[in-house]
Amino acid sequence: MIVPLPCPPLLRALGRARLTFRWSAVRLVVMAGCVFAGTHFGLRGVAVGWTVGYCVVRTVLVGMTLRELELTPLDFVCPLVPALAGTLAVVTGVILVRNAPPLWDGAVQQVMCDVAVGVVVYVTTVGGLDRALRRAVGMIVHTLLAGSRA
Repeated sequence: MIVPLPCPPLLRALGRARLTFRWSAVRLVVMAGCVFAGTHFGLRGVAVGWTVGYCVVRTVLVGMTLRELELTPLDFVCPLVPALAGTLAVVTGVILVRNAPPLWDGAVQQVMCDVAVGVVVYVTTVGGLDRALRRAVGMIVHTLLAGSRA
């Protein structure tokens, strides 16, 4: 399972509350500046300014948190690979199903088919790439089967 890195709580727990406070002030100035710069280009400019500012601010915050945790960026990114591969596989699978001749006339049936293909492809891809997840699911299934025989 992928959980986003909760940077401010981690930094506070590590005794770096002052850093979190200072970074919040810097983030306020940077984000306000990005939004203000975007206002000259209308609503889309504001959206682009906010997106660019957020990506920069979040990247720096994650970098500071990883440095405090003594983790490399690679240690943080490697666990994301199965989920990203699963997402790409789902997109590919659903696009292939959508471009195939329809099996049903109704839209609801087509959506159910898309969802079913997405679930099967995602579980297969992530399960194939993530050994720890396979082991955990295997233990759960084993426990459930052993409990039902008792």
